[in-house]
Amino acid sequence: MLFKLTYKVLLAVIIIATNYCALGQYYGIKPPPSPQFGVKYEPGMRVLPEGTTVSPTLSGLKEIYSTVEDMHSRSLSKKYHGANSPYYNARNTAQQNQLANMSLIREQMANNPMYQPPSQNKQQSPQVDAGIDASDLIDEAKNENPLNTKQEDLEKTLASNKNALEYIQNQLNGLEELSLTEAYYQVESAYGEPYLTKEQYYSIINESVSFIQEWMNQNNLDPNNPEAVHKAIQQFIGTRQSIKIKKGTEEIVETNKTHLPFFYDFNDYSGEKDHRNYFVTKALATGTGQCNSLPAIYLILAEQLGVTAYLSFAPHHSFIVYPDANGELNNYETTSHSKLPDQWYKNYLQIKNEAVQSGIYLTPLNKKQIISNLAIDLANGYLKKNGLYDLEFINNCIEVGSSEFLKTNNIYAHLMQSAKLANLLRMNMEMNNIEDVSDIPKNSDTYKLHQKLMRNETYIKSLGYHKLPVNTYNKLIEEQDQKSKKQKEQNIETKEHRNLFSLKPLAHDEQQ
Repeated sequence: MLFKLTYKVLLAVIIIATNYCALGQYYGIKPPPSPQFGVKYEPGMRVLPEGTTVSPTLSGLKEIYSTVEDMHSRSLSKKYHGANSPYYNARNTAQQNQLANMSLIREQMANNPMYQPPSQNKQQSPQVDAGIDASDLIDEAKNENPLNTKQEDLEKTLASNKNALEYIQNQLNGLEELSLTEAYYQVESAYGEPYLTKEQYYSIINESVSFIQEWMNQNNLDPNNPEAVHKAIQQFIGTRQSIKIKKGTEEIVETNKTHLPFFYDFNDYSGEKDHRNYFVTKALATGTGQCNSLPAIYLILAEQLGVTAYLSFAPHHSFIVYPDANGELNNYETTSHSKLPDQWYKNYLQIKNEAVQSGIYLTPLNKKQIISNLAIDLANGYLKKNGLYDLEFINNCIEVGSSEFLKTNNIYAHLMQSAKLANLLRMNMEMNNIEDVSDIPKNSDTYKLHQKLMRNETYIKSLGYHKLPVNTYNKLIEEQDQKSKKQKEQNIETKEHRNLFSLKPLAHDEQQ
C-alpha cells in the first residue's frame, strides 16, 4: 500500500484536504482570469485579450449587472424557456437573440434605481452591507491572460462550451435522460484535452462496475441491498480489493484480479497549473484525485449500480452522503476512506450555523442539483481559457447553475457571479482611470457595477459564507505544500496514466 496512516494522521490529512482541495480554486479564493485591458469595453462588445478585435454586437449584454437571484427567478419563469420564447433561447437565430437581449435589457433597466446615476448626496443602499470592502475583491481580480488569445481558438472553445451547456439544460428540462456519468464527461471534454477519450472513460467505468458486482458476489453481498452496494463502492475506492476470475478456453485458469485504491493528489490539487487536475477523467486515468474528482467517481459508480447517493458541500470541499437501510443519512469521505459526522465539518471547517440553515453547506444535493452545478464548473473552465470573452455564456452558466436550487442557495453560483463582477469592475476602473475605490461614485457605470458587486457580496454573507482567517489559510497551504513535497520525494507520480487493475495467476494452494 502506498500510505499507512494512523487515525490521528488520517484526521490531519482530512483536515488539510477538506479545507483547500480543488473546489477552492475559483470559489472565493482566487477569481478566474480576466482579459487584458488592451481593448476598450463598450456595451455589446465582447471582452477580448489584447491584440484581437471583434465587431460590436449585442452578445454579452444579457444581464451583465444581474444578480444570481435575478437569473434564478427568470429560470423558473416559463416565458423565458421553450422554442417559441420571445426571450433568449439557444435555438433562436442570432437576430432573434439580439432582439431578445434588447427586450431583457429594457425590462431590467426600466424603473430599477440601481441603473440610475448616483446623486451627490445619495445614501448607500440599505441592501448593501457597509462592512464589505470592495478593495480586496478588486485586488483579487488579477489581470491574468487567458490561455486562448486567437479569435479562432476563442470561438472554437466557446462553441464546445455552449454545446455542453445545452446538453446540461436538456437533461434538466427532460429532453435528455439524467446522466451524471455523461454530464461530467461533456463538461470536461468542453474544456479540451481530457485525460481519457470517451471510449476509454466508459471502458474504465464499465470495468469498475463489473469488478464491484463480482466482488459483491464473491463476498455474499446482496446486490439488491443499497447499503451493501454502498459498502462495495467504498471498499473499491478506498482499499485494495481482489476477486477471482476464470480465464482460458481449453484450460480454465483461476486468476486474481486486483484493484488498487485511489489516493489523494497533493500536487497542484487546486488545478492552478493544469485545470485538468480537477477532472474525473484525470482521476480515473491516474488513480489520483481530490475532493472534486473522487466524490464524482463515487457518484458515477452509484449511478451505474442503481443506488442513491448525494453530494454535499463544505467550505472549499465536497463529500458523499448516502442513506443506510434505516433511511439515515451518512457522510463518506472519498479523500480518506472515512465516515465523519456533520459536527466534525462544523468544528474543523468553521461552518457557521447560518450556512447550515441557509443550505449552502452540509445539505445533500440530488442528481439534478449536481448536474445543475456542473454549469458552474463549465463556466470556470471557460474562464480559464477564454477569460471574459463572452459574458452571455457566463451569465447563462450562472443561471443554469442556480436553476435547481429553489432557495437560490448555490453558493458557488453566487461566488462565480462575484468573481465575474469583480473582474468587470476592475476593467471598468482601469478604463476610466479610477485608482481608488473612493472615486467609484464619480462614474455612473462604475458605480452601478460596484453596487451590484456589493449587493451580491451582501447576499453571500447573509447565507453564512465566510473566508477562513488568513493565518489559518496560510498554515493549511503550507501543510499542503509539504504533503506535495513528500509525494515527490517518494517518486509518486500523480499525473501519469496508471491502470489500477492488475491480473496475477493464483498459486495452486490458492485455487483449492
